[in-house]
Amino acid sequence: TIKKWDLSGGLSILRGGWKNSTKYVYYEGVNSSGTKTFLVDSAERNYGRSSPRHYYGMDFQAKWHHPKGETELRAEYWWGTQPGTANSTTNPGTLPLALPTYIRHFDGAFFYLLQNIVNRKHQLLLKYDWYDPNVKVAENEIGLTGSNLSVADIKFSTWGFGYVYHFNPQTKIIFYYDMVKNKNSLLSGYKEDLRDNVFTCRLQFRF
Repeated sequence: TIKKWDLSGGLSILRGGWKNSTKYVYYEGVNSSGTKTFLVDSAERNYGRSSPRHYYGMDFQAKWHHPKGETELRAEYWWGTQPGTANSTTNPGTLPLALPTYIRHFDGAFFYLLQNIVNRKHQLLLKYDWYDPNVKVAENEIGLTGSNLSVADIKFSTWGFGYVYHFNPQTKIIFYYDMVKNKNSLLSGYKEDLRDNVFTCRLQFRF
């Protein structure tokens, strides 16, 4: 804490793995025609071994206390290696049965601005975030013949705007609108931005 400012930050690391349920492990590369694609390693030794699940992150928070309340900025950035499947980068709670492993290099971030207006009961929110599941490919390469790239390789970003009213320290209502944008690709259904913006209204209690 420095006078009217609260400052904090941190670093994080995860060094884990994903157990391969088949001998087929796909990794990012370039085929004989020069197209970026997933190349397969089908050695028997891959079965039952772990593919890298490595995350690295950093975060920063700054809060300014002033007569009308607080102004707060939060930022976080992370990157690393994510094993998944052909159509998903999500690590499931249980291993997929007999599905090949796909290894991708990713990055993502989010930025928050929270601002009290008038007094502490009223608060505005502004958020921007992105997630790029495969930083090694460009949007116009996803969907090329022979690329073996899928929807799991498309980058998404979101602008969010919101208003919060605090009835008391335990109760608040939030009106929030997400403007979600996907990178255009050559894949059917993802050649243009999807109509997937979201409005939410939430009443929250804390006890």
